[in-house]
Amino acid sequence: MIVDDEPDIIEAFSMILQSMGHNVVATAGNGFDALFLYSKHKPDVVFLDYDIPGLDGLIVAEKLHAKNPDTRIVVLSGKIDMNDLPLQHSNRFNIFNKPVTKEQLANYFDGFESRC
Repeated sequence: MIVDDEPDIIEAFSMILQSMGHNVVATAGNGFDALFLYSKHKPDVVFLDYDIPGLDGLIVAEKLHAKNPDTRIVVLSGKIDMNDLPLQHSNRFNIFNKPVTKEQLANYFDGFESRC
């Protein structure tokens, strides 16, 4: 699942993931829709923009983690890095700084199958 408030980013990111053989099961433009669609589709991986309307990415990430600690969550941002996060966030999800490259995604997915 991809969550971002910019449709162009969702489209480009979807195309990259699909070209790598991953199935994008849902996309959302805000935190509230992300929580609803997560419950409906239960993706293995959620790519989540940090700065989204409704609920910010960290709040959504925490709620998703509470629903299923096994879901892989990647917070996407050009504004934060792992050193800026409180300790309780550091082991629950990954942070990728934008722009994300296909090589970063390939390294991330190396070794496991997933539905996004």
